[in-house]
Amino acid sequence: MYNSANNNADGTIIKTYLCPADPSLPSPAREPNGFALASYAANGLALSQFSYGTVGDFMTAGIFSTTQLYLGGNRIPASWPDGTSNTILWTEKYGQCGPTGSGGQIQGTQWADRYTLQAAPYIGYTPYYGTNGYFQIQPNPWQSRCTLMVASTGHTAGIMAGLGDGSVRFVSQGMSTTTWWQAMVPNDGFPFGSDW
Repeated sequence: MYNSANNNADGTIIKTYLCPADPSLPSPAREPNGFALASYAANGLALSQFSYGTVGDFMTAGIFSTTQLYLGGNRIPASWPDGTSNTILWTEKYGQCGPTGSGGQIQGTQWADRYTLQAAPYIGYTPYYGTNGYFQIQPNPWQSRCTLMVASTGHTAGIMAGLGDGSVRFVSQGMSTTTWWQAMVPNDGFPFGSDW
């Protein structure tokens, strides 16, 4: 929920949005600017417009401009011909990730942020797509080893991912980068590998 009137709704901590395995969360789980943090992020490719750097190569699919993100444009399930059970809708992402950004804002995941890259509750934005968009397992320390705009988890062997059909899957760290990104792209049209 985005709050343009700024009546402090964006500072409301929602426990459901916080993962107990996320070591980056301060107490309370807020930025210095008062925005509440989250441990989960949406798949921008599933919910917004996106494009292919090379036509037909799903490994080059990503959000290349904020306009693609702002305008949305996907309809579920029509925009997901690969199927809701083969499309990642959300996944884990550290609440704080990387060094302090502009204006002293900690980079990470603010659940009420709409589009600020350093605090966005989504993944899939350039240059972190394809091979560069693979999730991170326990980046430590998060202040220097966590990559902003990439899914990240405090779990040891893999990451939780919510699919478009409402199911939740634990994705093993051994899954290939190709299969992971294929599950991020809702319309590549190719069969999944055996590691899905």
